[in-house]
This record gives sequence, C-alpha cells and structure tokens, in this order.
Amino acid sequence: MCSLEQFKHLSAEECVDLVNGGDDYILELNLAQIEAINGVGAPRPVPRGFTDNEIGYLVSYLKSLSDPSAVAGSPEINSLIPARDGGPDGNQLDAVDESGAPL
Repeated sequence: MCSLEQFKHLSAEECVDLVNGGDDYILELNLAQIEAINGVGAPRPVPRGFTDNEIGYLVSYLKSLSDPSAVAGSPEINSLIPARDGGPDGNQLDAVDESGAPL
C-alpha cells in the first residue's frame, strides 16, 4: 500500500504507521490541521466507531469511485442508460449543451 501514489509524500515510517494502526496517525494529523486553523486546544476529532459491516460498505463505495468498469462509455455504464426511443409518452427530453452535443 505504501507504494501507492497517494502515500508517496510520507516517509516509510509514516506510511507504516498509517497502514498499521493508522487511526492514531490520522487523528493526530487532523488535530494538527484543526489547531492550525482554530488554535491550540481546539476540540479533538473523535473516532466514529463504525461496525465492520459499515466499514465494508464504505470500502466498497470508495473502490467503486475508481473502478475501471465505471468509466463513461464502458459497456457496464452504457447498459444502465435507457434507450433513446422517445420515452413512454413520445416526449423524451435529451439534454444537450450549447453546441448541441449530448450531455
């Protein structure tokens, strides 16, 4: 995980801290940012205490944001777009930009 682009700015030790028991690292980082904005002694962030099930849902959602199958124009996405057949009442509205290209 430490080789991922979003962690390249961390030292090896910081990355290990983040990956292994990173909750404390993130809380301290958040505290430093809060104190930089609101001053020393600002209220500390509090862990939410998510259940394992909730964490699983969150991880699945975050993975979906970078899923190559979810790229615009992919077969998976195109299968979700309704046919341009005029709609059930024959008055389908197709959104276009000012140059006439479909949105």
